[in-house]
Amino acid sequence: MDQVSDTVNRERIACLKEVLAFSRQVLSDYVNGKARKEALVTAEIKLKALLDELPPDFYVKFDIAFLLGLIHDASWDGYAIQMAFLRLERLKANFGF
Repeated sequence: MDQVSDTVNRERIACLKEVLAFSRQVLSDYVNGKARKEALVTAEIKLKALLDELPPDFYVKFDIAFLLGLIHDASWDGYAIQMAFLRLERLKANFGF
């Protein structure tokens, strides 16, 4: 049973790293004028799908939900972009994506 849960957790973390790296790239491209608002929406959709798949007690679920809200606001709020980058750095420190 422990091997199954370890495998599931590794898969969750791999998926989490992938979505967070994508979100970081989209934010960076958006700030540099290489991406449009639609890219932010795509990042939101991926983060929401990730949140829906994670169990309620997954230890970074709050951080991901907070990041989702910041990305949602990033198209009109420069402060939200800065906060999203800070939140991503915090998650990066935990997962090394």
